[in-house]
Amino acid sequence: MKPLDCCALADLLIEIAWEKNRIRHTEIFLAENVNSYRDSFPGSIFEKWPEPSRIKETFVLSVKPGELTGPYDPKRVVTLPLRRLLHSVDPDSLRPGRYYPQGIISGLPGVFTSTLSPFRLKELTPSDFTADLNHPMADVGMKISIRFLETSLKPCERGGTSTDWMDIILKGPGMQALDPDTPAHPFYGPAFDRTNADPDEDFYKTNRFVHHIDTTASKNLADLYSRFLKTGDTVLDLMAGWVSHLPEHPEPASVYGLGMNAAEMKDNPSLTRFIVQNLNRNPVLPYPDHFFDTILCSLSVEYLTDPITVFREAARVLKPGGNLVMGFSNRWFPEKAIRIWADLHEFERLGLVTRFFAESGRFHDIETLSVRGYPRPIEDKYFPRLREADPVYVVAGKAD
Repeated sequence: MKPLDCCALADLLIEIAWEKNRIRHTEIFLAENVNSYRDSFPGSIFEKWPEPSRIKETFVLSVKPGELTGPYDPKRVVTLPLRRLLHSVDPDSLRPGRYYPQGIISGLPGVFTSTLSPFRLKELTPSDFTADLNHPMADVGMKISIRFLETSLKPCERGGTSTDWMDIILKGPGMQALDPDTPAHPFYGPAFDRTNADPDEDFYKTNRFVHHIDTTASKNLADLYSRFLKTGDTVLDLMAGWVSHLPEHPEPASVYGLGMNAAEMKDNPSLTRFIVQNLNRNPVLPYPDHFFDTILCSLSVEYLTDPITVFREAARVLKPGGNLVMGFSNRWFPEKAIRIWADLHEFERLGLVTRFFAESGRFHDIETLSVRGYPRPIEDKYFPRLREADPVYVVAGKAD
């Protein structure tokens, strides 16, 4: 690793951890080519670069609520008449507890129709609505860990454009936190309808053998899974396919598969054995109580039409303290995903799955994790149109 000075670029792995409403959250972001001169402006977290002899260390910062996002201001919770919404917005489509772009509200200072900064809808009546315009993380403290992965020299420079990396990283995180003042109904009713209501057996009988995320995202998902696995675990791959996204270590003793396509599961080298079952038709898991150490579900939770029952079944077949781990990204089969999934911001989907855990009433120590910012492999078919690897999101909880 080359010395770090004012003429350097650095790749940094930044991990942000916080807790809200007794649920832990972790955001992991790879910031590439952070400019040691331009991006270390006063007030940024990079303002004080470490000495060259210390760049192999991990630096941990404690950030007070509002220090990076602006303080939480009760005056930014405003009640406005419905006529302040753009004419293209149907008030009947809005749900308290959800986030929406501030640009759909007219007359806000410094806000335009293109403004995507979110507000949380707190209340909705036939005549007005209440919007919380504060940043979703304005009221929480954070622990930020920064690890230097690589540095390289660049020509010394003056001037140029600075990048506010924390502004980029904090666009989205915080939106997964549940609002204790909002009932569960925003996520129910027609939210679980699907575009293609034909039997799932007809859809999944086709052998696809496609990768649903790129190889970097698959590795990132496996790395997250490794946090919840132990050597010798008995694992259930729920809604399994031909790839289980398991890490090389720790190594489980056995991996059971339950999915919709026998040919794909037969080709999955990770599976010890498997069965075919449609959880939307029969959500009862065909295993005895307290049988598994860990249950993983990769890139499929968005297809469950009765998730609460499935989560309760998962808790039944898990050993006490066993982990249920739901991993997903921003790619899916739109015709088979539940209706609400496409409507939600990516971080709101973390909140939706968190609500499944909470409302099942069978889990504790619930947490969310997200990984973003990694470069997409150049051999991936979507490169260079998409430069970043697919983001990876995980919600996990321990069975009671």
